[in-house]
Amino acid sequence: SSNAQSATSLTVGDYARTPLCIADRPPMTPGQKICSGLFYGQLFVQFAACVCVLMTQNTYYAPSQNPGDTQHLKSTISEGPLKPAGGTCIPGYTMDTEGLGELCIKSELKAQLDSCVPQADPRDDSDQNNGGRRLIENKLDDQQRHKGSMQPRNQTLLLLLLGGVALFCLAWFMLLAKFASAMLWGMLAINVAMMCYMFYLTSNWMLLVIAAVVIVLAYLGRTQIEVAITAMGLASAGLQAAPWTFVVSFAFQMGWLVYAIAFSMASTFVQNSQAVGPDCKLGPSWVASFWMIVCPIFFIFTTLFFKNCILSAVAMSIGCWYFPEETVDVKEETCGSPALYGGKLALTTSSGSVFGASLIMGVVEVVKRHAEHPCWWMDPLACFLKALACALQGTIGGLTRFALIAQLFHGDDLCHMGQIQQELLSRHLPSAVATGFLANVIMNQIAMGLSTSFGFLVWFVLDMREGLGVFQSITAFVVQNADTKENFRNSQLVVVFLTWSMYLGARRPIVTLFWSTVLLAFVDAFDWLFHWLFGCPWGMFESFIISQAMAAMASIIFSYMGCVLEYATDTVFYCMAVESECGRVDARTIKLHDLMQKQLKDEEDATDASRQHQ
Repeated sequence: SSNAQSATSLTVGDYARTPLCIADRPPMTPGQKICSGLFYGQLFVQFAACVCVLMTQNTYYAPSQNPGDTQHLKSTISEGPLKPAGGTCIPGYTMDTEGLGELCIKSELKAQLDSCVPQADPRDDSDQNNGGRRLIENKLDDQQRHKGSMQPRNQTLLLLLLGGVALFCLAWFMLLAKFASAMLWGMLAINVAMMCYMFYLTSNWMLLVIAAVVIVLAYLGRTQIEVAITAMGLASAGLQAAPWTFVVSFAFQMGWLVYAIAFSMASTFVQNSQAVGPDCKLGPSWVASFWMIVCPIFFIFTTLFFKNCILSAVAMSIGCWYFPEETVDVKEETCGSPALYGGKLALTTSSGSVFGASLIMGVVEVVKRHAEHPCWWMDPLACFLKALACALQGTIGGLTRFALIAQLFHGDDLCHMGQIQQELLSRHLPSAVATGFLANVIMNQIAMGLSTSFGFLVWFVLDMREGLGVFQSITAFVVQNADTKENFRNSQLVVVFLTWSMYLGARRPIVTLFWSTVLLAFVDAFDWLFHWLFGCPWGMFESFIISQAMAAMASIIFSYMGCVLEYATDTVFYCMAVESECGRVDARTIKLHDLMQKQLKDEEDATDASRQHQ
């Protein structure tokens, strides 16, 4: 307790005189211990829930006897209800002949279902009215002539393209130090152009308002944009000087990927854990209900914890690069690697602070997800709510990241370090949070744009290689509907819809990879359906699903690199503030320091002018 009290009595100057505290870090406070226990506790809860879900498996869908019969769906639709596919159940399970026809139920659960007496007479008029529809849904399982035959045939090509993306991402990062200005201004111009184009298609006036706001803010904040460009270039140079940062960060990224895939696979078994409800019908068991309600929230917190672990590795590497005289003690900790030391702190003594920051960012993330939907750009109110959510995320998320960087450097309580870094930034870098958020948004948009473009590249290559004629059909459709302005606008909306679908796949890669795997089992049924309804070329759905999955993989790669650069930029800002507090300027940061001083002077002049006007 005495150490905690002495730590909270330290001032900004005390921390500035010792930028990095490695050898004599203070012990964990009770709050840090509680947060650390909460993190590992919720991990244990997720593991226990997964085990319980697997132990309570009592239903499954039996495989059909004729998986290659492609005429099943056509017969079901044209001739009416058919007989069940006739799947078999393993010993100990019984076929549910009164239900879906292919659902195998454990004998104990079947006995409970048969002996159940409903509390009230249920309405049972759906057997005849919905029989045809239910059989159509059952027969979708039988439409698997090839089960994604396009993917095995092009597996080598897809792996080569994915390897090319990794090399392109590395080259993109290496060139970022020289072409950061072109990338940032170019992305802002593309944003404005896309909003104007979408206004032309949707007549949503809010898009024009947002475009005008972006232009005005870009003009007013041109100094901040220049600062962000310089800081990103400096951060890129620091990361190139510490290559172990990428290895450690990649290890955390792969750890999260394994966790996310395991979580998604466990989620597929939730539907097989059922129980008899009060109405004598099967429904989710209490274990499945607990998983669906609690575990998705824990998933968000755990995902943000992994991201903050990457922040820990990057921050310690940049901090040791920025203050080389403070890195003597690191050599005795983790083989002389600051990145490994930062990762060690994130999992041990600083795990409570890392998880506390994850809780704060997790709340912001939940609010953000409730404020957006896939077609937000068509609703003026949704556009406003998304802008508000982005503003909150930029302010709260930025302050939390700076507080976590300060905690990693010194080891004190996260709340106390939040007050210290707020005072430090307000003295020397008042706009660092807004500038860091700007760099974050731009890097995220570049990553999503490159991933979406890669998805269309894969789609085009598959189209040419397989001879599908998808892009020829799309081009012909656009040309044929160019006779009037209204028809041309509608044809452009189709292109926008395809682009938006590919973008959504890149935006949420884990969800995309999961559903792509599921939908690939039914590609022939969907291809036949799209061909029958819209006249689409056969194979269009399968090629699009494969391309969207590849866009999701590319998104993971680009987002990882953008995340590393974003955290390095934030750390550079914090180190600059510490250096300015001591009255020093490093030769490597002289340009950035001059830009920040110019920005500070402009803000002071604006404040003085405002006071004189009042």
